[in-house]
This record gives sequence, structure tokens and C-alpha cells, in this order.
Amino acid sequence: MKMSLMSSGSLRTLPAAGPARWLFSFDYDGTLRGGDETPPVSREFFELMSAWREEFGVRWGINTGRSINYLMEEYNAIAPFAPDFAVTCERYIHTAAPGARLLPDLRHNALCLDEHEKIFRRYHEKLEHLFTRLQEEFSSCRWNRAPGDPHSIEAETPGVLELFMPYIHRLLAECPGLSAQRTGPYLRFCHASFNKGTSLRRIADAWGISTERILIMGDGHNDLDAFRLFPRALQACPANSHPEILAYAEKHGVYISSRPEHRAVLDVLVSLVRPVLQNPAH
Repeated sequence: MKMSLMSSGSLRTLPAAGPARWLFSFDYDGTLRGGDETPPVSREFFELMSAWREEFGVRWGINTGRSINYLMEEYNAIAPFAPDFAVTCERYIHTAAPGARLLPDLRHNALCLDEHEKIFRRYHEKLEHLFTRLQEEFSSCRWNRAPGDPHSIEAETPGVLELFMPYIHRLLAECPGLSAQRTGPYLRFCHASFNKGTSLRRIADAWGISTERILIMGDGHNDLDAFRLFPRALQACPANSHPEILAYAEKHGVYISSRPEHRAVLDVLVSLVRPVLQNPAH
């Protein structure tokens, strides 16, 4: 079985205390995870998620560009319980029944793999031509040729990746249905119908949670799909977000925390979310 369809590890979710009524989606690196912190995810966060499950019917998850193995290898070592869902590589969905491990959404993930294989075959020649050209100009960058993710780039820095973007935009204009997911120094080509936003939509629909009861928090370009798909959701970003994300947030009324990373998550939960949860109208 391919990596993206595998179980996510041994941690179990907390038992449900009534139906799911709220859905919280957090980016991992640069948002929920503190880069130089020990532990990288604060204990206060887990305490809130545990309490709010019972009090408000909150379900929460990680929405990340990491692969499932790369995410859970670290997360399992520092967390007391599993999230209720994880979206990995911006597109593969893993969810859990109460008290169970996170398990892959086999139907969705298989469809996702199939559609990506089709679009990579359709645009193989164009993608290979672009990679050859970029490799000549940026020889120090890493080029991912993994079977499940064959067209990904790791630049030396986010600034170097910025130099790629004119080439990327020209290619996407020539390739309907193809998109590029970008975060930090990483970029991967993807099918345009599968991203953090569409994955979150599938989860919300399955649990019967309306847009107004969704929280989305992230700091990078690959979070924009979710922000744009759910304009009426609660939305927030940390102070360390990419300048283009901060500009989007200012224009669209997204809450910008004055704090970075997991400190911003706690700020958002206490300052923005708690008053909404405690409002009887909700």
C-alpha cells in the first residue's frame, strides 16, 4: 500500500462527548508547531482541545504539507492524544472514530492518487522541460522524484523559491487543472481540485459542520486555498506569516495575532474563539 494511504500511528483520539459541533483546522509548521520550542506544541493547547471537546463539541485537526509519516513521526512523540483528523501533503485525508487511531479516507485518497497520476501524465513533458530549465539555473536546489510526489522542489531558502515563481506562473497558465502548492522553501505540483480547502470541505461535510463553525489558522501560501474556500469561517494567522499572507489577511479581515507560531494559536483560541464558543447564539 502506498505511503499516503497508510495508518498514521499508535496514538488514539479522545472519546467523543456528544456530536461534533465545531471544526478547528491548524497548519503545523510555523503555526501549531513552534520551531525552536520544547515541546514544539504547547501543553496548554492540548488542555484546551480536551476541555472544549466536552464543553463545546470541538473537533480539531492538522492541515499540513507534510507527509503522514513525516508528521506523525514527530507528533506521536510529543502529543498526549491524536487529532481528530489530519490532512497531509495538502490533500490526503485521515480521520478517526472516537477512541480510534487516525485512519486514511481510502476512497478519497485513492481518487486523489489516481487524479494526480493522470495530470502528471498529461503534463509530463512540460513539467520535465521546466525542471530541466530550473536545474540549469538553480543547481543547488533539491528536486523530488518520489513516485507519489514526482514534481516537487526544495529551494535553499524561501527567497530563492521566490525567483522560481515567474516560471511557475507561466507553466500553470499553460496547464489547466494543474496547481502549485507552496510553503516556505518547498513547492509541489498538484491537481487543482485537491488542496487544504477542498480536503477540509470533505471533512466538514462528513461531520455536518457549517462554515460558520469552522476555524482555519495558517501562515503560508498553501493555507490560502482554505481561507478562500471558507470566507465566512473564523480565520487567523500568526505574526510570523509570510508577508503575502499578512497582506491577504489585512485585506480580507483575517485575525492577525501579534504573537508567533503556537503562541499565536493560544492567543487566537482565547481572544477570538472562546468568546464565540461561549456566545449562546452559537
